[in-house]
Amino acid sequence: MNRKFFFATRARKVTTITITTLLSLFLLYVLVGFLVIAPVAKWQLEEQLPPVLQRNVTIGNISVNPLTLRVEFTDIAVVKKDGDGNLFSIGMFEAQLSGKSIFALAPIVEHVRIVKPNFNVTRYKDDTLSIDDILKHLAKQAEESVAEPKEKEKDKRIFPFKVLNLIMEDGHIVFNDEKEDTVQTISELSLAIPLASSFESDLHEAVKPKLSMLINGTPFDLDGSTYPFSNNLLTKFSFSTDKIPLSRYWRYVPVDSPVALTSGDMQISINLGFSRPEGEPLELHVDGKVELTDLGLTKKDKSEVLKVPQLVVNLKDFSLAEKKVIFQNIEIDSPYVEVHRQKDNLINWATYFKPEKDDSAKSASQNESKNAAANSTESTKPIGSNDEVKKAATPNESTAKHVEEEQPFIVIVESFTIKKGKVLFQDSTVPGPFAITLSPVDVTVKNITTEPNNAAEVAITIGDNKMIEVVGGVAVSPVAADLKASIKGLGLAQFMPYIASATPAKIGSGALSAAANIQVSSGDSSQVLVKVANGNIQLQNLAVTGKDFKKAPIFLQTLVVDGANVDLQQQSVSIGNISFITPDITITRSKNGIDLISLLVAEQKGSGLKESEPAPKAKKAASGGSAWKLRIQGVAVKNGKITLHDTALQKTVITSLKDVAITASDISLDNKPAAFSVSTGVNDKSKINAKGTFAHSPLAVDADVNIKDINIPDFAEYINEHTDVTITKGTVSATAKGKVAVPETGDPKITVTGDVTVNNVSADNKVENERLGSVKQVAVKKATFDSAKNSATIESVTIDKPQTEVILRRDGSVSLARAAGKSKGKQTPKVKQPTKTSPRGKGSAIQASTQPFSLSIGAIKVRNGAVTFQDTSVTPKVILDVENIAASYKQFSLAGKKPSPVSVSATLKGRSIKASGMVNPMVSPIALNMTLKLDDVGLDAFSPYTVKYIAYPVKSGSLNADVKLKIQQNKLNADNNLLFEDFTLGERNAQSKAPSVPIKLGLSLMRQPNGDIPINLPVTGNLNDPNFHLSQIIATTLVNIVVKAAISPFTLLGSLIGDLSPDEAQYVVFKPGSAVLPKSDAQKLAKIASVLKTKPSITMECLGYYNPEIDVKGLRDRAVTMAVKQEWYNSLSSATKKNINLEDAPVPKYNYDEYLEAAYENAPELKEHPRPGGFLGYKDQTREQMEEYLRKTADTSHEALRKLALDRANAVREVIIKNSPQLEGRVTAVQAGSSKQDKHATSVQLQLKQ
Repeated sequence: MNRKFFFATRARKVTTITITTLLSLFLLYVLVGFLVIAPVAKWQLEEQLPPVLQRNVTIGNISVNPLTLRVEFTDIAVVKKDGDGNLFSIGMFEAQLSGKSIFALAPIVEHVRIVKPNFNVTRYKDDTLSIDDILKHLAKQAEESVAEPKEKEKDKRIFPFKVLNLIMEDGHIVFNDEKEDTVQTISELSLAIPLASSFESDLHEAVKPKLSMLINGTPFDLDGSTYPFSNNLLTKFSFSTDKIPLSRYWRYVPVDSPVALTSGDMQISINLGFSRPEGEPLELHVDGKVELTDLGLTKKDKSEVLKVPQLVVNLKDFSLAEKKVIFQNIEIDSPYVEVHRQKDNLINWATYFKPEKDDSAKSASQNESKNAAANSTESTKPIGSNDEVKKAATPNESTAKHVEEEQPFIVIVESFTIKKGKVLFQDSTVPGPFAITLSPVDVTVKNITTEPNNAAEVAITIGDNKMIEVVGGVAVSPVAADLKASIKGLGLAQFMPYIASATPAKIGSGALSAAANIQVSSGDSSQVLVKVANGNIQLQNLAVTGKDFKKAPIFLQTLVVDGANVDLQQQSVSIGNISFITPDITITRSKNGIDLISLLVAEQKGSGLKESEPAPKAKKAASGGSAWKLRIQGVAVKNGKITLHDTALQKTVITSLKDVAITASDISLDNKPAAFSVSTGVNDKSKINAKGTFAHSPLAVDADVNIKDINIPDFAEYINEHTDVTITKGTVSATAKGKVAVPETGDPKITVTGDVTVNNVSADNKVENERLGSVKQVAVKKATFDSAKNSATIESVTIDKPQTEVILRRDGSVSLARAAGKSKGKQTPKVKQPTKTSPRGKGSAIQASTQPFSLSIGAIKVRNGAVTFQDTSVTPKVILDVENIAASYKQFSLAGKKPSPVSVSATLKGRSIKASGMVNPMVSPIALNMTLKLDDVGLDAFSPYTVKYIAYPVKSGSLNADVKLKIQQNKLNADNNLLFEDFTLGERNAQSKAPSVPIKLGLSLMRQPNGDIPINLPVTGNLNDPNFHLSQIIATTLVNIVVKAAISPFTLLGSLIGDLSPDEAQYVVFKPGSAVLPKSDAQKLAKIASVLKTKPSITMECLGYYNPEIDVKGLRDRAVTMAVKQEWYNSLSSATKKNINLEDAPVPKYNYDEYLEAAYENAPELKEHPRPGGFLGYKDQTREQMEEYLRKTADTSHEALRKLALDRANAVREVIIKNSPQLEGRVTAVQAGSSKQDKHATSVQLQLKQ
């Protein structure tokens, strides 16, 4: 074999072997590819995947074409855990590898096609997912892989590959939400990526994915381009949606909210681009448009809290690198929003979106903590060499430094508009509650930005005709604004609920207009400075009313405030002028109180303070701040009117204050006094003016007040309400200077000094049609009140020409007393007094002082007074005119420590009446020491009284009186010395009903020889006794003296002759059976005789009486005693007999029986009663027998008794005539017969006759 053939044959063999080997390998490759790989792959996948996925995995078929490098999987399914359906499935997975992969030494995939991928996941009611176990298993495997020792750091370069077409078709995702009882679906899911390559030659070729799907039927499209393997990672995406129904996804918002998104569609068209060149920060740009339509947020009761028909946001550019967001425009069309301040003071929107409390959050937090700990552990391990550490650290340090220096994002909104907005604001913290609808609301903002020193143009209008308008410029950085705000004709009645808790009043009408320039700027330390300049307020036709008011009690035509400036930093407020034009206030006092008090002041429900606790003090200023400064250039009230209706009286009194004008200037909160003036007309002709100064802190007022001609009859009903006095005429004028000071501590101090004059006052009793009186003038000079001393002093009070009429009626009532009281049937109802409030705090009304009130008057004078007294209780009526009354009272004081001198003078019928002394009326009890003198007052005017009481008229006479009156410790002592001169009575009035008594006899007894009748009439009494009345006692006593002198003359006679009782003066008592006058009565009879001599018109009869029983016994006893005494007398010598009066001699006790026996023997013999005798004659008679016989010898016949009576009368007469023989013809003895068996049975009665 030659070499040539050898080599040829060898080459052929090699070729043959090679070809054969290759063919064998190819055949093996084909056989394995077609017959082995697919079954083995299916077997392995079905064996290996279930442990990983925790689910059974089935694969319908796997086909591999080794020739075309195509692989196809069909019917891949991951079965659900419960076996009911598939969790995940793919209808077909197809991939074809390019043959170029062999030459490129990298996979080049011609295409990857996934058809009908389906994913079905379920959320159960316990908030777990059907794939939770799979996720936990995979997480556990990941943790185990992390725990394994790490290999050497691998090359981080991207493995080269190329996929020419990645296609996913007809995908379907189902999310079964059993918790929300709904199903969310993504259908027609398609994804196409024409090229994805990491080859360097393809780095500049864009990957252009395109994604589309239907999310619950709503199309979603995304396309773009990206260079994921290039150095700059340049990516651009555009995605859009068409009317995503937002309400479907509201349930997945992690908030527990009482509201729900019940309507609303969202359309999105967004372009996103980002890149990150090597070594450069990420550049991200976003632009696009978001449009929301028919957005509706409702509460559980289906009421809407938010409705936005259209919201359009056009994002012009979002640049992460430039840190700038630019919105081309944000437009909100016809939005409606409900804002509700709830009773707990929370705004409704603050309660709508509270994060939902979920244990998963806590679990996630714990997982994050674990991951952070793991990362921390990793960070402690060395990364590599020191250089690597430095390289790794450098970017972080750079980033940290960059973060420190980075500027905040700049936001620019080129145009923001709200058109035809509507806001419903409700406030349940006030009664009502309050609700207002603001519509339309239009907002336009141009070029608002967070860039420094750039201002936006702002225009806000609310309401028709721009009722509220705000225009101007606003800057965000730094915060600044220069705005002009205005309000036009804002109705105030709708805001009534805000004052309803403080007052029952209601705003019936009123419109507010206002305008101001508002400046906002940023000061040091990020402090926001706010100023309000050139502010003005105008309030028109304000009417404040209340329930049951027919007319608004408060009406203000115009309130104007101009020149208002507020500086919050300086804490200052300055106002030019405040003008109240034509205010009209009506105040009504009824039985229930004053209406404006009940209208404006709510009932206090209790402040929580005890009565002893003072009210808390108000803080002067905020913590760390100074007090606010206020200055008002001027305040004015013009053409005001205040009408006072007092319907609490039986007759309504209306008082009108007209043309009320008030001015005040330069008002401030400091101590600088401000000037003020007040003037008003009172009803028709009266005026009140005041002017002065006042300061606010502490409150101090210094004013001069001038009151001119206040018409008293306008207020007469206040007197007539409690009395029947009606003031028909009179005016009051006053000038005063007053000061009021309210210190920060202590009680307020008030001092007033002035003069008061009351002119031409007249008063009547309209009920009785009686004139009560008048006063020409009452002048009070230099009156001073000092609250600090709780005292008042008056220099003098002068009452000029007071005149009054006092009428006494038949019923005993006096006109002045009747007028001072109130007629029956006209009693004043009690007016309900305001409820007492808790004790005052500092600066409130004056408290009651513990120091007693002190009043002192230097002098009280009465001039030219007159009193006309009419007594209609008698006929004819008595009329007395007391004229020229003058009185003086000095040093009057409520303290009343010392008595003051008093003097009074007057004339009655031209005759003088004077009184003087010392009086202290203010001590308790009253003290008085007075002397009263009447000079020759004629008594003929009093004749009707004498006719009434004693039936006789006064014929002539006059009265002089000297009365000394003293009162001390409520004990009255009056010494009344009365002298009636030439007092005589006329003939008895037959028509008089007075008792028929011998009045003239009494007067005759009282009359002195010169004809005068002096009477001393002492009166004592206790003023505490309600039945004690001095004048009545004097009059009654005086009449009683005269009557008693007439009907019981011996009462007077007894007083004239000595201290004898009427019985002692009128009766002379004899011993029974005797006519011998007792010696003790002889002196009494002598005095009677002397009195009778002075009373020539009086005669006297001596009426002798006997008593059949007493005198018979007396005569018999007398017969025994006189017989015994006669025998004794006969036994005496003649000389002795001369000195003995047998009548007066006593019965002898010595030898009585001897004298008795002699008398018995010498007694005459009685026929009817023979004298008894015994054996021894008369000797054996007992004493009793002898005395009894002597008694029988007495003459007790009727004639003897009558003679006894006459003898007694003559015995008395003889004694009187013996003392006064001139009375012989005026004194007679009369046998008056038998008498009653009493103490006067054996007496002589004296009887006087005129």
